[in-house]
Amino acid sequence: MKCPTCGIGNLVVATRKLPYGYKGKSTVIKAVKGKFCNNRTCREVVLDIDEAARVSKEMLAFNKEINRELTPIDLLANVRERFKLNQQQAAKVFGGGTNAFSRYESGKTKPPVALIKLFKVLDKHPDLFKEVVGMDTGMGLSNRRREGDIAESKTRLSSPRRKRRAPPRLANA
Repeated sequence: MKCPTCGIGNLVVATRKLPYGYKGKSTVIKAVKGKFCNNRTCREVVLDIDEAARVSKEMLAFNKEINRELTPIDLLANVRERFKLNQQQAAKVFGGGTNAFSRYESGKTKPPVALIKLFKVLDKHPDLFKEVVGMDTGMGLSNRRREGDIAESKTRLSSPRRKRRAPPRLANA
């Protein structure tokens, strides 16, 4: 069977090691069963659905491992716990959405560099935590003022539009 990607090579049924790389790190996924293109410049691999799921699972596990190595996950959890915050509370204080810290601490997602730097500073200077939490007030504007601005902008956005006139009809001659 011809390779669907290059159209030059033939697909050969085999079990091989599959090299995989992520963020400059590499691994080998062992015993991958599939159809491999014999064209050395192509290297296409066609897998059945079960084997593709297995290989994908191993790739994702490797990605998580690399993300854990590159991200000081322990730092995030330790600093968060030092200030007695659960993951949802930390997300409200530092941003990122309700499940952000769960994803960061499990290695599923790499946290933003700025967040890592902030946590390193808070680790060395825990007295700054109150100041960081105080920054959540919107640069000194009162809540009433900010809410008023939001309500005002909603009013402007929802104001009625002018109706368009229908094009003139031509009389049948």
